[in-house]
Amino acid sequence: NKNLTLWQMAKKPEIRQVWIIMLATNAIEYACGVWGSTYLVAEKGFKAQHGALALTVYYFGMSIGRFVSGLLSGKISTWKRIGIGSAILAPAILIMLLPLPGTVTVVGLFLVGLGNGSIYPNMIHLTPHNFGKEVSQSIMGSQIAFAYIGVMLAPPMVSLISGLLGIKVYPVFLAVLYVIMIIALKCFINKLKTQNKYNPNV
Repeated sequence: NKNLTLWQMAKKPEIRQVWIIMLATNAIEYACGVWGSTYLVAEKGFKAQHGALALTVYYFGMSIGRFVSGLLSGKISTWKRIGIGSAILAPAILIMLLPLPGTVTVVGLFLVGLGNGSIYPNMIHLTPHNFGKEVSQSIMGSQIAFAYIGVMLAPPMVSLISGLLGIKVYPVFLAVLYVIMIIALKCFINKLKTQNKYNPNV
């Protein structure tokens, strides 16, 4: 195994892109996990206990997403599973953005969990294929570090933004994270293609 320093990794655009993907997907996960019930109570008129119960639906969606992704691992490629998860996230966040009844918003949260749940583990799984086994340990460690940066930053950022603009902008925050993630994912795939490292069948 060859160890890369953080600076060596930061100089490579494809590694920076994967860092952004990991940060964004985990930021979405924890922004929903920490603030989802607060949004339902404050914006959708849920009682506190119903908001907390609705959040279990979100985590149920995430568990199903990861479980089904694991079941499909021998039948559908890892890249395809990431694509399916990313595609599910689009209507999920659209539901969150639209002024729909609270029960429909809960469906949106469920779909966020369902779609987003499989992205992180599948991106980790692809690391040796994308970067080579000899440097994968260093890169995998850095990916996990950026995932935790997303975990740490997302909840206080929602708190700050909602304090300034109101909790109503919470779905916009999720949408911005999603757009950032999709752009980074697209750029990452394009970069891998130029290096002849993209294998859609992996």
